[in-house]
Amino acid sequence: MNKQEAIAQVNVLKTQLEELQKIIEKPESKVWKPKYGDSYFVSGVSGDIYETLWKDDCWDAKRYEIGNVYKTRKEAEFVVEKRMVIAELERLALEDEVDWSNRECKYYMFFNHNNGGMEYTSNSKYQSQGGIYFNTQKGMQQAIEKVGEDRIKKYLFNIK
Repeated sequence: MNKQEAIAQVNVLKTQLEELQKIIEKPESKVWKPKYGDSYFVSGVSGDIYETLWKDDCWDAKRYEIGNVYKTRKEAEFVVEKRMVIAELERLALEDEVDWSNRECKYYMFFNHNNGGMEYTSNSKYQSQGGIYFNTQKGMQQAIEKVGEDRIKKYLFNIK
């Protein structure tokens, strides 16, 4: 190998090194999607958790599409409990028969990160995405007591 061939080879290696460096420096996505053969967890129709392998089939694709693919059993269990808390609150809210056709106040809860407490507010004409509304402050407070404030903080607001 002569000097020019050596320089050309060094330039090729530099280019390859730059490409490898870009791969290393690229931040990993926070969204996890299994690869073929990876193990993952899924919740069944009754809330049971089971482990399965990613096979890139239609079942895997549908589970991923609806958000039912979890890296760990603990993560899957958390989501099942979260769904249960939401279902309990929604059933209690249905009993309260919220009617958006009138201009009366509807109450909903939120977590105040400034003071670390559960609070509520009301609105008569604007409905927030994901909010669970009650006709009365009392109805909302009773729902919080039935479901449990600590469970609501943990599973709806991710407060430990």
